[in-house]
Amino acid sequence: MAISYITIFERTHPEQIIFTSSNCEQAIGYTPQEMLGTSAMKYSADLHAEHYTCQWPSDNPELGLTMMPHNLRCKDGRVVFAHVISINCSG
Repeated sequence: MAISYITIFERTHPEQIIFTSSNCEQAIGYTPQEMLGTSAMKYSADLHAEHYTCQWPSDNPELGLTMMPHNLRCKDGRVVFAHVISINCSG
């Protein structure tokens, strides 16, 4: 059965995952407990991910939300394609 989505909430300062949905483990191999307190960039397979992190808040500051295609690195080393929704949880 395919995973249709995973949810990750990350605050901006400091960059830190504060919530992940339980289906993250099935989709990318990490349990929510392993991901909490880390940065979402740790799971990125994109060499330019750091640049995107700076861009996301400025894309739609009034919404605090951005969606973009992204490659995630699984715990076993595989790379999977996902649409990543960035939600600004700093406020």
